[in-house]
Amino acid sequence: MAFSLHPTAILLDYNMPFVNGEQVFLGLRENPLVATIPVILISGKVDDRTEARLLKMGAFAVLHKPIEFERLVLLLDEISGGDPRPSATNRKN
Repeated sequence: MAFSLHPTAILLDYNMPFVNGEQVFLGLRENPLVATIPVILISGKVDDRTEARLLKMGAFAVLHKPIEFERLVLLLDEISGGDPRPSATNRKN
């Protein structure tokens, strides 16, 4: 879907039934058609080490469930040209 729509951002669940969100994220990063689309990963269960690795791999942010709506809106505003992008440590939820 990301290939045909080329969205402004991708919200990606980390724990999906048949595939790991990290695998999907890596696949997106390897494809030049969508590699530059910012990805926000969402998870109910991700440890600090995994979160740091995802951010280092280029995730725009990692949000923990339950998601704070205001935080998501701020991140999407940054992606769409709002405020300058904060450092990775400031994008943790």
